[in-house]
Amino acid sequence: MALTQFVFGTLGSGGGMIPAMLGTPVTSETIATSGSNQSTTAVALPRHNVVRVSTDVACYVAFGTSPDATTAAGRIYLASGVTEYFGIVAGQKGACVTA
Repeated sequence: MALTQFVFGTLGSGGGMIPAMLGTPVTSETIATSGSNQSTTAVALPRHNVVRVSTDVACYVAFGTSPDATTAAGRIYLASGVTEYFGIVAGQKGACVTA
């Protein structure tokens, strides 16, 4: 099964050297990635300013209040096995679709 995990959290500077998620609380959701748009039910909370996305399949991701990774102009391609960080704002969700 193809899976993509979205972890919404707060980004710390690690003394300005290494970006790292600051402990808890975080909001995490793993969704099955398929050929149709799959959106998280989890949303970024007011204290969250970053989302870490990990995927085991090549896919497109998108963010917004009602994201659609199939058609969004700002969708982003992720290769299989990639983990990437994205800046987000409160109320945003993540979405993915296989590439």
